Amino acid sequence: MLLFLGIQDCQPQFEDMGSLNTPERGNNVMTGTLASPSPALEPELPFTTGISTSKDSYLPGEEVLYGIGITNTSSGIISIDPFPPAMWVKPAGQDAAVYSRAAGSRTRDIETDFPLSGYRTKGFWDQKDNNGQQVPPGWYEMGCEYGIIEQSTGKRYTAIPEAGFQIVDPDSALNKDLEINRSVTAEGVTVTLKSIEMNAVETKIYTFTTPPDYSLTTAHPPYQMESLMTNSTAEYSVDGGAVVKIRSGGGKADAEGITLTWDNLDPLSLDAQKITFTITQLGDLKGRWEFKVQLNQAFSVI
Repeated sequence: MLLFLGIQDCQPQFEDMGSLNTPERGNNVMTGTLASPSPALEPELPFTTGISTSKDSYLPGEEVLYGIGITNTSSGIISIDPFPPAMWVKPAGQDAAVYSRAAGSRTRDIETDFPLSGYRTKGFWDQKDNNGQQVPPGWYEMGCEYGIIEQSTGKRYTAIPEAGFQIVDPDSALNKDLEINRSVTAEGVTVTLKSIEMNAVETKIYTFTTPPDYSLTTAHPPYQMESLMTNSTAEYSVDGGAVVKIRSGGGKADAEGITLTWDNLDPLSLDAQKITFTITQLGDLKGRWEFKVQLNQAFSVI
């Protein structure tokens, strides 16, 4: 949600800007409209502003990385006053902030020509409240308040972008690592399922392969690396449930071969018993490299 207060004697107007990282909300850079006391056509705002977090869910104690910024979309100078803007973190749906940072005492002008037409900054919140204590798991909203002056007209605006995220109870999903190190050969290529890492935020799977004609040089990455990282696909299911299709999330190369990371799997429920993980395309090569892993027994592959 993004609140804009227009010229100072206008009434505030709330505009739903889509979801914030809850089931009904998203985590986006946001724009909005100038509040107006009449149904007349609303003028275009001289800026866009937003805030976002690096991901939707975090474990307790994990740094919440964020980015905030403003872009001048007008033909004249705008000013952030005060600068830097005030910032806070609140439990979703509540008014009281658990963490807050007061606005600064300076003013910052935003020019019209790139790259001076925008202000961007990054930072992190350590999940501690104003008393230095870890906040409990739950949904939170991070927001900041911009006071913005359009120099050519003297109009003053207030913009309040917000982004939502979740701190997850670490005991709400399987939380353990399994070393597997089992191999399957298909289409003349052997893939080894090295390990599975599970926690309440995500599940990661690591696989290893040595592509045909593989060699590692100091001059450049092996030519197979890009294809494996960008074209590899897989699917998985838990306890015979729905099949979910995923793509490789990255990888690394060493003298022996290439390790792929599959890091976009959902957390696994506490009662999950078996995961079936199948690579369906490895780089440009299509095939089926299937692994069935019992989650309640370490080192167990069916």
